[in-house]
Amino acid sequence: MSTTAQELPTLPPLGTTTPWWKALLGRRTLLIILSMFITMSFIRANAHGATKLSASFTVFTTLEFTMPILLAGLAGLWAERVGVVNIGIEGMMIFGTWFGAVGAWKWGPWVGLLLAVIGGMIGGAIHAVAT
Repeated sequence: MSTTAQELPTLPPLGTTTPWWKALLGRRTLLIILSMFITMSFIRANAHGATKLSASFTVFTTLEFTMPILLAGLAGLWAERVGVVNIGIEGMMIFGTWFGAVGAWKWGPWVGLLLAVIGGMIGGAIHAVAT
């Protein structure tokens, strides 16, 4: 056991304030900005005549267009977590898309799905050998 006393941390004087830029980095400010953005989006949508937020195919189209980006992001995330830098994700997706489209057009959707997987694997193998 040591005989020296530990010093307690000191508090700042009562007259000091937090700088303005530190106050902007708080969670409350981010929530306020997000709620303002959502509110302004609703106002803008209603001002331009889009009164129905659940218009037909709106949600479906959004999910349809964002799904390839989401899958590419997940592929990149998993590759980085393993420790592999994968710069050919888009190429593999393009190969899979072309193979799948031709397979579905010629022989049906199940063959198209199988050919999409095979096409993605071929695209990945080409990128692996080329780099």
